[in-house]
Amino acid sequence: MQRIYLQGMSGLGDNLHQRAIVRHLAATHEVWLETPWPSVYHDLPVRLVRKASDLRTQDKNAQRERERFEAAVPSISNRRRIWYTHNEIRRRGGFLRAMCHDWRIDEPDFSLPIPPAWRERAQVWLDRWQPDRPLLIYRPLVDRREWSGCQARNPEAGPYVELLRSVRERFFVVSVADLVPQIEWTVSPPVEADAVCHAGELEFEVLAALVAQAGLVWCSPGFMLILAQAVRAQMVAVFGGHESARLYDHGYPENLFIEPIQPCECFSKVHPCRKTINFDAARRRLETFLHEPAEDLAAA
Repeated sequence: MQRIYLQGMSGLGDNLHQRAIVRHLAATHEVWLETPWPSVYHDLPVRLVRKASDLRTQDKNAQRERERFEAAVPSISNRRRIWYTHNEIRRRGGFLRAMCHDWRIDEPDFSLPIPPAWRERAQVWLDRWQPDRPLLIYRPLVDRREWSGCQARNPEAGPYVELLRSVRERFFVVSVADLVPQIEWTVSPPVEADAVCHAGELEFEVLAALVAQAGLVWCSPGFMLILAQAVRAQMVAVFGGHESARLYDHGYPENLFIEPIQPCECFSKVHPCRKTINFDAARRRLETFLHEPAEDLAAA
């Protein structure tokens, strides 16, 4: 079997999308992949190589999973880089489609199965919390020093939180982040969460298992959106600037995208995108989404 060496991307969301490429190539190749996220590929026949990164979260996870990486890498002449450009994202209509286009993958599958061991680890947290309602996994809006795009990408903080507050009593809310003073911090108003995990307590495997069991995931664009799609969890994603919802839309009926009145696909860190949403319309759509069966939403 021919070997192929993939220079993968660093972000967690990109690595979840990369599963489609690894799955496709593994049918005909011995795949070697650079990544800081070994557990993302737990079910795929792939040899993992540690990808150097100066990004805090990626380096932290690579260190945690260091034993999963190959100690030695053979000489492999067939080397390819997984990548995309902003123009390709717009042209192909999405991040995943742009990533997979050069590989001629027409129906990319980035689904993530959750093994029993992950569910057992998640159950430890559930036993501690004793939730009395369906789980809602919530991502507060954050900003961080190492990437300048958060302010452009984040939705308006007020509507983001107020929409959640309109339904939060129906759920057991778990707020998830990995914050470090002056490095990564929240920029949205506090939410009355039932459990707060803001110090990176939930390792990827646990978080993925909790998301898979959640009654709802509440997020803005980023890795949580893609993780919810990978495990087919019911999700509400509220958009700001920088990118639009169509770039994440795979026709999943369990996804509700709330966009500004004027969506923007500038991919700029400095463009003054107009982030105002129609709050009343968004509230009505949210209520319909939470009350109608998924098959009815798909038909609509």
